[in-house]
Amino acid sequence: MSLDYHSLLLAVGFSAACLSLTLFGIWLTARTEKFLLTWAISALLIVGDVVIYKDYIETPGRILGIATFALLLVGFSTMLGAAYQFRSGRSPIPLTVLGSCISLALALPPMALGYDGLGFMFENLLAALLLFATAYQYW
Repeated sequence: MSLDYHSLLLAVGFSAACLSLTLFGIWLTARTEKFLLTWAISALLIVGDVVIYKDYIETPGRILGIATFALLLVGFSTMLGAAYQFRSGRSPIPLTVLGSCISLALALPPMALGYDGLGFMFENLLAALLLFATAYQYW
């Protein structure tokens, strides 16, 4: 039995939503640990990306493509900011904004100009780089 694409998207979205809710609940009991709230927000952005991406698959269009790119890259940038906040205790905002601005500036123009394939190549490359940068925060 193979899984169809919609089932996989549903599983990713449901898992990210549960993770976001769990992190938010933990943050409510330990409000001094602000990185938990940042992580919850990043997971919530990923949930939004999955929902919009499902719509993009069913009816591709530039606006939906741009929205899914923005949510995914801002979500991973927020995750990077949360890792930085956890490690350093400093505000995640500067690193989150920097990661978001750079990744969106590189990934959105091809999608906006109608080059979906090139846009997805940039999006996946930048998402991987943001995840590597997040992992690097822990080394």
